[in-house]
Parts: sequence; C-alpha cells; structure tokens
Amino acid sequence: MKTKLLLFSILLYPNFGTAQSLETKIKMFGQLLLMDYTHSELVDALSTQDIYRSQRLGISYHTSIPKHLISYLPPRELSFKALNNDILYELKYEALEDNFGILTIQFDAPNNSKYHYYFKGDINISPISYFTRNWPEVESKYFHFKVENSSLINEYSMAALDAFVDSCGAILELSVEELSLLEREKIIYVLASSENSILNMTGYASRGQYNLAYDAIITTYNAHYHEIVHLLVNYKIRKLPLYSHPFLQEGVAVALGGRGGLSPAPLFTFADFALESGFTQVSDLVSKDVFSQTSPSISYPIAGFVLEHLIIDQGIENVLTLYKK
Repeated sequence: MKTKLLLFSILLYPNFGTAQSLETKIKMFGQLLLMDYTHSELVDALSTQDIYRSQRLGISYHTSIPKHLISYLPPRELSFKALNNDILYELKYEALEDNFGILTIQFDAPNNSKYHYYFKGDINISPISYFTRNWPEVESKYFHFKVENSSLINEYSMAALDAFVDSCGAILELSVEELSLLEREKIIYVLASSENSILNMTGYASRGQYNLAYDAIITTYNAHYHEIVHLLVNYKIRKLPLYSHPFLQEGVAVALGGRGGLSPAPLFTFADFALESGFTQVSDLVSKDVFSQTSPSISYPIAGFVLEHLIIDQGIENVLTLYKK
C-alpha cells in the first residue's frame, strides 16, 4: 500500500520545485502528508527558522514522526481510510493577509475532524510562528517570551521562572554546559490570553501545555512551573520515548513544579489524605488506563507524592532511568 501511494504521489506531484500555482503546491503538501508523513519534502518545506527552533535544544524521540509534526498529524488510521476512499476528505487552501495562507485537511469522520497548516508563500510555518508573529517579545536569562498581552507579564514572574530553572536544574543535575545551552538558546515561553489562543497554536484547548514539536511552553500562566519541568526532564534525557508512563511523567512534574497554580506541598497533603483514607490506591494508578481515566485532581497529586519520595529515596538518576523505559 505504501509503495503504491508513493508512486501515485510521484506521478501526480513530482516535486515542490516545479512551476505550479501556489494553491496546487500547498495542496500537494497536504496530500503528501496524508500519504507519507516521513517524506523529506515535508521537512524541506518547513521554514529554516522553525527547523532551527525545533532542533535547538537537541531533544528527540523514538518515533518516525518528524519532530515538527508531533501532535500536528491526523491519526494514521484516519489518513489511510481517506486515501482508500473509506471516508471523504477535503484539502482546502485559503489565502490570508500579507502572503500568509492556511491549508485545512478536513475529514468526514469522526466529527468532521480538521487539521490546519500555515504558510508564508509556499513555505510551511508553525502555528506558533503564525499566531505570535505580531506579539511583543522579551527575553530573560533562560526564556524568550512571546506575549499576547503585555499586561500579563512582569519582572517578578520572569525572575521567578529563571530562578525555578536554576533550582529545578540542580535537582535534575543539569551540567554547567547544559544550563549554558539553555541560557543561549532559550526556552520559548508563549504567554497567551485565553485557552482559545492555545487551541489555535496546538489544536488542543488547555490552560497550558509543553509543545514537544518546538520545545515551547504555551500557557495562560505567567509562571507555569509544571510544564517547565516536563521540558527540563526531556532536555536532561535528550532522547526518549514519545509517550512516557503518565504516572512517572506527571508525578515528576507535580513533585518538582506543582500543578494548577498550586505548589507541591498542598497537593501532597491531599494525596496523603486520599491514600490514608483508602480513597484510592497507588497500585491502581500505576495502570496507564486507570491513570488516564482518573480525574487529574486526584491522580496527579498522588503521582507527585509518590515520585517525591522516589526522588529522595532512589535519586533523580534512577527515577529518570525508569522514565526512559
């Protein structure tokens, strides 16, 4: 099947460089993405600035998905169904202002799923680059901030974030060289005004998240320590599975960075009570399915409580060894 699809793509769309209309070239990008997301043309189509941003910290994952497309791809089964004519799909290009454009891939099922890809001329750019292109920018020791509303950020929060990287980096045993690289290349911190802004940039509405594709924190919090821990852990490990065990992943983030604007201490108090009262058991939550089906207000504090004790008892190096499995 894959060979047939590639032959079809070569015959129908020889390469991006031929004299074609802009809309045709960009729709070709969408067709190729559905057929083979590993194709080098898709990386070559990305802006050099966004390629650099995606690769600047040296974090990579055990996956065939190009890093800049992580979390931005339709599920493979959906693409195969579309290409096999089992479901309908449409590639729609719309010109935007200042030579920007958007390609939408829409599937007839489930729920008319849509995936958006942005362009400057015929160059693919990240949604982050598009939506933050006119936002104010400022830098601190470790961060490059893109701020939707300047009133959302202040010197205190910027200093607190830098101090957190130093303190968390010490726990994670980041070397002087690793901290120097962070200081030079910066953590991209996109401070949005609303969950809708985050939805536009990531495809998921949330108060904040760590974007793996570009190693960016995209958030409505001006000091989102929990998501920074996710980035720093991945930075420490450098090459890791795309999906780590959620109990470990969220547990470390809560243990070191808290959650939802709360520091670890009150979350641990709740976790201790929940476990002592028999409300839930650690043995249940170490199941990936049970963890994902349990409210984060319960599962995250308990995971953080357990991981804090593991870090103290076993050391961060041993915990991160488990994290990589």
